[in-house]
Amino acid sequence: MSDEQTGEVGALMKILASLNAQENILGKATIGIMYQTGKSVGRVEGEKLDRAETVSSALEIIRDSPWGDVWGIEIWRDEGQTEDTFKRDEREHAWLVWRECPIRQVCLTEGVKQDGAICKLSYGMFAGIISKVLNKKVDIKPESPGPNACKKLLVIRG
Repeated sequence: MSDEQTGEVGALMKILASLNAQENILGKATIGIMYQTGKSVGRVEGEKLDRAETVSSALEIIRDSPWGDVWGIEIWRDEGQTEDTFKRDEREHAWLVWRECPIRQVCLTEGVKQDGAICKLSYGMFAGIISKVLNKKVDIKPESPGPNACKKLLVIRG
């Protein structure tokens, strides 16, 4: 990467990190706004992809798309869990682990908190994409952000 490209990437990281400051200005509404914005954009992008019946096949479709270079996401199974998904409150759920995420790298590099506005934008976008691929309404709920991976709960609403 050239010095010019490195400078551009650094500038973009600072711009993204500054989005987290919206929370101080707009308050708690920022989180929902960013998540829904990401979801809306994700649904548009998800329209361009094939459809799938299962979460694992949906992840494969996303991995094989241009979005596969953005996130490294895999299914997590709790101890004793034999299937990729499980039922809770009459809804299907799946644990997802984000091993690769450029937003997490921005947070760590720029010293901003994880699971703030820019994280919501990112996984809102993923929620929109996977909802179109599965042809079902979904939500993503954060479980534990971390420096090496983030664990989130995919809730499939039908």
